[in-house]
Amino acid sequence: MAFAAFSRVSLVVLYTLVFIVNATPLRGAQTGGGRGTGVQRSAPAGDRQILVSPRSLFIAGSVVMSDGNPLPTGVVIERVCEGLTKREAYVDVNGNFNFELGVSNVLPDASESGLLSGPGLTGVMGGFPMMQASYIHCELRAQLGGYRSTSIRLDLGRITGQTDVGTIVLHPIAQAPGTTVSVTEMQAPKKARKLLEKAETAFQGEDWKLAQEHLLEAVSVYPRLAPAWVRLGQIFTLTCRYDDARAALSKAVAADGFFVPAYIELARLAAHDQNWQETADLTEHASQLDPLGFPGAFYLNALANLNLGRLDMAENSVQKAQRLDSRNHLPRTHLLLAGILHRKRDHVGEIAQLKEYLRIAPQAADAGNVRYQLRTMELTGHR
Repeated sequence: MAFAAFSRVSLVVLYTLVFIVNATPLRGAQTGGGRGTGVQRSAPAGDRQILVSPRSLFIAGSVVMSDGNPLPTGVVIERVCEGLTKREAYVDVNGNFNFELGVSNVLPDASESGLLSGPGLTGVMGGFPMMQASYIHCELRAQLGGYRSTSIRLDLGRITGQTDVGTIVLHPIAQAPGTTVSVTEMQAPKKARKLLEKAETAFQGEDWKLAQEHLLEAVSVYPRLAPAWVRLGQIFTLTCRYDDARAALSKAVAADGFFVPAYIELARLAAHDQNWQETADLTEHASQLDPLGFPGAFYLNALANLNLGRLDMAENSVQKAQRLDSRNHLPRTHLLLAGILHRKRDHVGEIAQLKEYLRIAPQAADAGNVRYQLRTMELTGHR
């Protein structure tokens, strides 16, 4: 599809179609989610002081509250590696943190594993220490009682002597009643849960027919199994059975009104139909249920508000999506924000977003078109 000017509705529809065809995983949902290695920096290093020695790796970043309120005291940065936790640093009164990787200044607590103690740095490569295996699959998160945190992956390939990993977001648990694991699954009989597991295996293997058979049997055993109805809705969407998809997802909502994936899948269908007000309403509700776990909800909300002409609301939502998408599952948030900024005649910001998209997804199918758009803007003075 040719790359149209951002002012055209066709480009916005393209964003929608590309996003909708990818079904949201129900299990193991990660806050932020994504392939790739870049981190959206919603707050630059600025006045963070990062002291570097030739053989040390320093990590810096910031922590903010999702509602914009001042950060409570006592926030600790944890490093989580394959389920094992190590407390690394305290967050200062300005919401910033800075620590040498592997050298903790925080006393361990009872939940911390001794396997992650010690510096964990061996050898030198390219002037910097090489990491032990315990650092390969690690994330950073903030820890404070009564709050839920987003996480940021530690990407060893991009860590140099000093690295700003971006911003971690904290949200009060009491204000996030939504769930990624439905209570109906825990209440279901063993047979239904087993069928759901088989369906999940088939779904991941893209055997839609077999997955559908297992799911239909599962809901016949336990009709209130919300995850099964959502998976059925996703399969029906993938096979263009949109009415069946809506019926299945509606049953998921009826079974468990706090199961967020059901609302997001319904929003995908509404976006497919270009019913933008319904898309906005569904994604707003989903983000109220869970403000951290589903950056895709903010993406769709931004898309809906852009089509409804609410540029400020669209910009706010897509920026939230980028902040939560620390793993870059949604590189097209940068194209969407570029489109919003084009409408607002912020061509400098638009170009920055296009370049960020190309940095994160250089091999994307439309990367050539985006490069052409960038060259055109540069040659015509950003017009």
